[in-house]
Amino acid sequence: MRTGNHTARQAGLLWTVMALLLSILPLSAQNMNEQRAELDLMHERDEHQSIVEQIDATLHRATRGRERAELYWRRARAELSISDLGRYTGAVSDDQALELLEQAEDFAEQAIAEDPSLAQPYFWKAAAIAQRGQIRGVLNSLFMAGDVRDAALESLERNADLGEVHYLLGQLYRELPGRPLSFGNAAYSVSFGRKAVDLHEQRYNSADLPYRYYDYYTQLAKSLRARNWNSGRRTSRANTMRGAYQSAANNFERYSNYEATVDLRSETDRQEGKRILDWVISELEAKSSLTVRQRRSLEEARELAAERW
Repeated sequence: MRTGNHTARQAGLLWTVMALLLSILPLSAQNMNEQRAELDLMHERDEHQSIVEQIDATLHRATRGRERAELYWRRARAELSISDLGRYTGAVSDDQALELLEQAEDFAEQAIAEDPSLAQPYFWKAAAIAQRGQIRGVLNSLFMAGDVRDAALESLERNADLGEVHYLLGQLYRELPGRPLSFGNAAYSVSFGRKAVDLHEQRYNSADLPYRYYDYYTQLAKSLRARNWNSGRRTSRANTMRGAYQSAANNFERYSNYEATVDLRSETDRQEGKRILDWVISELEAKSSLTVRQRRSLEEARELAAERW
């Protein structure tokens, strides 16, 4: 009996030692890839607090450089998402949101320090600064606009296929006043918005995303409404953009003229924008149940559609 107890104690000690070793050994490349895939799936399911907890529990096992950078920017994304959705549902106050966004920016900067070649950390830094500006109001945050743009363009130059950065730039160039106060540009806003939608559609159609983010389409509709070009101007300016697109020296010059690649219908900006909104509303109203994001997208689309077009 004593031998059995002794053997059991030895086995228990062995498992304890193995668990301790597993907790301090670096994650294998396969395990890291699996973890990232799981974190990204959790993001799509809006399980952001669980993402925070999982990253905090495993970050110490990631080696310096790329592995830590991949976790840090996902941590930034989670903090920003908690802030964003929390403000919408009323679970997070503006002051709490600002604190979360500062944390998100800090994690993005840590990711940049670990691996400055990645595009995502620059994007999430830009997004965190932009959301802080949104909470404070555009006119109170003009001094932050350059930081948002610079970080977003760093992301764009590293990965032009990152739809999120086009989505952010589309809103930035729409919401800011033009010169001399700032660098807002309605034409750039529409081009970036179109590229964001096209990249999003590619991901959705390849089954990389479980569902559409309808706010991409609503934001494009808002940019079209703000630009307000007639059919003739759309055609003539597209021809001008085509040369700029083809001779672009960098991704910003290329994608700020992306509309040159689009086969435009014979309609005005506002007609196209209203058509997009009607489609968004129809799509979302046809669903039997909506996620929090979809519910917010439907509310925004309805509010925008109710305005004068």
